[in-house]
Amino acid sequence: MGSKSPGTRFVLDTTQLGAALALAGVTPGPRSALPDAPPPADPIRLLEKNSILSNAGQQLSDDAAKTLRLAADPAGMLSCTVNAAGDATWTEVLLLHGGAPDGPFVALQTQDGKYDLTLLPRTVEAISLVESVLGLPDFSRHPDTPSVTLNLVAYAAFLATADAQQTTWLRTRLARTPPAIPVLTPDLLETRLNEGFTHADTRWSVTAGQRICPFDLKATGGRMAAGLAALDTADLVGPVPRGYGFTPKGHAIITPFVELVKTAGFNANLWHGPQRVTIAHVGLFCCARSIWATKAENISADSASFRLLQMTRSEALDLIRSLVGPGDPETAARLAKRKLGPSRLCPSCHQPVKPGARFCTSCRVKLPPKKDFCPNCGEQVTDHGLKFCTNCGHRLGAPAPIPHAVGERRCPKPQCGQIVPAGKNFCTFCGTRMPSEE
Repeated sequence: MGSKSPGTRFVLDTTQLGAALALAGVTPGPRSALPDAPPPADPIRLLEKNSILSNAGQQLSDDAAKTLRLAADPAGMLSCTVNAAGDATWTEVLLLHGGAPDGPFVALQTQDGKYDLTLLPRTVEAISLVESVLGLPDFSRHPDTPSVTLNLVAYAAFLATADAQQTTWLRTRLARTPPAIPVLTPDLLETRLNEGFTHADTRWSVTAGQRICPFDLKATGGRMAAGLAALDTADLVGPVPRGYGFTPKGHAIITPFVELVKTAGFNANLWHGPQRVTIAHVGLFCCARSIWATKAENISADSASFRLLQMTRSEALDLIRSLVGPGDPETAARLAKRKLGPSRLCPSCHQPVKPGARFCTSCRVKLPPKKDFCPNCGEQVTDHGLKFCTNCGHRLGAPAPIPHAVGERRCPKPQCGQIVPAGKNFCTFCGTRMPSEE
């Protein structure tokens, strides 16, 4: 965490940590990131050259005891993950808190088999440490820079679009030709998405974005037609011959991601019983000339949305500061029940809709029954004789049988729907009473 730490710092290997925990009289609980190290026979001897002991040398210092007690059973934590573009390693720091509004906090980092713990008395020291780990440049922000809100599928499409632009940019640069804008198609975005998932080079937006996202972006694979349509709705792309191209708004937001310099993710977590629950998320993309933040909104929904906006360094730190603190246990209890992953999408505006909804809450379009949607990509299925979704290729459920003989009728029970022979008063498959023939 650097030599100039804003708090009291202790660096221990696993054996020394076991000795310190034994002296503190604490055992790491299920919420702790510390190992359950066995206590040694002579803990004082193992720690006698470490600053963790008091001046007398026979017990832990007050700060050390406080640090270990908090780290052994935290009430919540802010996980910080930072990467310099192209670097194979990520810096990960856990900012643990005991539930008090303004501290204390413990920053925990593991490296080379050692545990680096720093006691931070207040929020200001915690933010100072985060700032030192981030190392953000101080870019200015143009007051007219647009922002946009995207659902999970559209967010994945946005990252894939940035990678498509970077690929085109690199090709034209090597060919010494003027920069070009790619023609965006679902197949192109699927290719860029899969490349980002299978490679570890964080100079590319999909790879970096997947690493810091609190949701599994791989679940959006096969849904780039819907993602591209959502980008069109957000006015980031528009129709061009053979596909889509950037709008002025899209060019202003997407182009900076071609030159990623640093990526960071921040997840605020609380515990609900044994379950760790993410209650808030912020992602930072530091580009060559600007800083962009993604703030997860509606994180309790089946599919979160991401608010994407440009920020200065001070604004980014203020956003991170809003994540530091005890949080709301009721929020954690509610979010513990949520289902993560892509949800059903409105066929008109491509925004997520709640299960069982009859109207889209975004555009108020009346929604068809759920059975009229592909279960994989959420696209509307109008031809029930299809075996595969025309958008993503997902195999649909077996089409309902069609009556072909005189007098045959379909069972009225939705879960059955089988063909009942003529003259039968009850379904021969499920036993449901057939309506009288008039």
